[in-house]
Amino acid sequence: MPAEELVLEVSSDEQLEGIALHTLMERLSNNAKSWPIAVPDVETIAVWLPCSSTVAMAIRKQAECIFSNSALQKFYEPAAYVYARNEMDVLVEKKLLRLDRVVVFSHEVWVLDYKRQLLPGQETGYRQQLQDYVLALKQVFSGKTVHAALILSDGSLIDML
Repeated sequence: MPAEELVLEVSSDEQLEGIALHTLMERLSNNAKSWPIAVPDVETIAVWLPCSSTVAMAIRKQAECIFSNSALQKFYEPAAYVYARNEMDVLVEKKLLRLDRVVVFSHEVWVLDYKRQLLPGQETGYRQQLQDYVLALKQVFSGKTVHAALILSDGSLIDML
């Protein structure tokens, strides 16, 4: 789709920040050659995305929280997994699912979904969303155990299945 046709409707600062965090995590993890992943300075992030320095500062801190959690290292350290993909599209029953990050290990697969936070009342909806992702990935990666989790902007890993 040409860039001029792509129009994002962002209704809040939180949504803008969430989109920016997804974009930054994708860029950093796609280009990762080793661990730890270096998070660039605020000015670089603001130019890359492009976004305001306020948003860049917020998502830089969030990315650092994610990358500093040792429980998440295996999902980002290239030597730890067989294959990883960001923004993976899977078509299931004429419905396109876009998965934030899929990480394949020798005996298991993890689907990871980025969220700014987990508010009361959101868990059921997110759990259903991730169950749909797991069912789709079981068709693609038969013979492997498929797990699903949320990664929150504070670096928390919330196992959903």
